[in-house]
Amino acid sequence: MTRLLSILAALLLFGQTPPTQARLPLEQIKLPPGFKIALYAEGLPNARQMALGDKGTLFVGSRTARRVYAVVDKDADGKADQVHTIATGLASPSGIAFRDGALYVAEISRVTRYDAIESHLESPPAPVVINDKLPTETHHGWKYLGFGPDGMLYVPIGAPCNVCERPDDERFATITRMRADGTGQEIFARGIRNTVGFDWHPQTGELWLAENGRDNIADDVPPDELLVAEHGSWNRSQPQGYRVMLIKLEGSKAVSYTPFAEGWLRGVRSSRGSRTLGDAWGRPADVLVMPDGSLLIADDEAGVIYRVTYTK
Repeated sequence: MTRLLSILAALLLFGQTPPTQARLPLEQIKLPPGFKIALYAEGLPNARQMALGDKGTLFVGSRTARRVYAVVDKDADGKADQVHTIATGLASPSGIAFRDGALYVAEISRVTRYDAIESHLESPPAPVVINDKLPTETHHGWKYLGFGPDGMLYVPIGAPCNVCERPDDERFATITRMRADGTGQEIFARGIRNTVGFDWHPQTGELWLAENGRDNIADDVPPDELLVAEHGSWNRSQPQGYRVMLIKLEGSKAVSYTPFAEGWLRGVRSSRGSRTLGDAWGRPADVLVMPDGSLLIADDEAGVIYRVTYTK
């Protein structure tokens, strides 16, 4: 006991905490044969969407942490060397995108741009506001960003409720798009209650998206569509998700949907009325394929980024 107290006292004295890797049971993650998972970066509370800069900087948004991070792997050894905080105190800056040297950040009611950001990681420039006319409702107000093959910036706007119609603003429950300078905003797709993940098919250019269905009907009704990084249920009688799924396609048809990485969910943590929470030590929030073929997974529960690699 005395030695334990001495160790804890030393950690407090020097402002250190036990290494994240020592407390994350990565051995519990199940992967297909040949794949392995390792810690890529830590110290990123509530890590959400990721975007890769031209010089290899990994940018990471957050929601409740209200921060945007920049992760640097200087020696390219597959493990981050440094984490910079680009901005703090933002309104759910979950959605980010990178284009032409600039980082785009989506908050609840605006999109901003950080120019030449990779040259100013230690002293970020003041953000340029490109559009501050988005709805201010916070319910499903956090966003996901992406530049399409047409060069337009796609910005979803979730429904501001569980189930409702808002004729006062037709942008709710849609995916909108705008020019890179924030002008020309238009509705691209309607009837999308809430999406926080999408991408374009590399051959056909089709937009594929994850859609979160309404709550509080039943455990399996309605089914969510294409949720690849399954963040995990929040009110099922039996928790589900907390994993990364693999979807195989034949043309534009999904022909299989199988687990790729799972093991973050251990069981049931607690029940509050109809709300049952999963006993999960991690929750995948986003995935990103790197130029070397490795897969990064953002975990907003553990506040880390994982790297999955394959060896024959």
